Amino acid sequence: MKKQPGARDGSDVGEAAMRLAISVERQEGDRLVGAYKRMALRELLAE
Repeated sequence: MKKQPGARDGSDVGEAAMRLAISVERQEGDRLVGAYKRMALRELLAE
């Protein structure tokens, strides 16, 4: 399937989440990573 211009897939979102996580203080970064992991698991388990 061809990706639409400007469309984001899970890897783009994951990369953005990790970049954000390392740009803030450690505790906030840990919370962001935890939230992303929970979101990803919900998506994976829903299929």
